[in-house]
Amino acid sequence: MAAVNIVDGIKYGFVLLGYFITVFLVGAVVFGIGVAVSAGGTDGSNAAFVLVGGLLSLAGGLVVLAGLFGVLYKTIADGVQRGTESTGESGEQ
Repeated sequence: MAAVNIVDGIKYGFVLLGYFITVFLVGAVVFGIGVAVSAGGTDGSNAAFVLVGGLLSLAGGLVVLAGLFGVLYKTIADGVQRGTESTGESGEQ
């Protein structure tokens, strides 16, 4: 089993933290824009505002969800790569 150096673990943690912050900020901004747009149509005068705002809010939520799945995939892939390198195999065929 390959042990992870403390410094390498902290560096990896900061990289993931930066990724999380970026993904959540982008998703939150898109979601917030969607909520603001849909709030402009809540008086019932224009259903298009509600529809467009709802779609933007959905897109913002999907950005955050896709980012979480991306982090999960990256963490597993990096762990497999690290384990493969520690055994001396290349992992590529």
